[in-house]
Formats: sequence, C-alpha cells, structure tokens
Amino acid sequence: MNGIELIVTSKTSRGGVHVQVKTDKDDIGILYLTKDQFIGLSNVLQVGCFNKDIDFQIVDPYNTN
Repeated sequence: MNGIELIVTSKTSRGGVHVQVKTDKDDIGILYLTKDQFIGLSNVLQVGCFNKDIDFQIVDPYNTN
C-alpha cells in the first residue's frame, strides 16, 4: 500500500461526516462518522501512515479553516 486518502463527501447538520476511503486510488467504501470519530480515525491513520512511510491525505472541501 502506497497511500490512503479520506475524502469528505458531505457533512450533516449535527456534525456527522460522510467519508469516502481510498487506498492506492481504489475505492474502499463510505464511512458515516461523528465529528469525534472522524478526528480520532484521521489522527490514528496519520500517525500509522507516517510510521509505515505511507502517504496519507484528507480532502475536505467543507473545511473553511
């Protein structure tokens, strides 16, 4: 595995996040997460990918920061 990508496809009015997961450009599926679950999962993946020299990217067109 060379890369993992999380693509935020939508956000709910209550802060839920719908995330498409791709590995090496292959679609793995959609996750329906709370905001806290998304933050936790993305943090774990970021650290794990760094430790294993795997590219990690979050694509979030809804992030206004």
